[in-house]
Amino acid sequence: EEDFYRLKKKYKEKCQELEKQKRGFDALRKKCNDLQDALDERNELIETYRAKEAKSEHYERVIFDLKETVMWKDKKLEALVRQIDFY
Repeated sequence: EEDFYRLKKKYKEKCQELEKQKRGFDALRKKCNDLQDALDERNELIETYRAKEAKSEHYERVIFDLKETVMWKDKKLEALVRQIDFY
């Protein structure tokens, strides 16, 4: 009978230890999920930044091209004005 009580006590201790480990595991799982969510959000922000950066570079090229066009047309207008003044 004494052995039975000792075994029962060990069983309860093991059950308590198992429950403690389960709670620890659940806490770690929650932290892991939170970290994964933060990582996903970080990756989304990086993608958004890259997309905006690419758009910005595109607009910079468009602006450069427009400036070049305006400069070319200004030179053409100056040449036409000189021709008119000549005649």
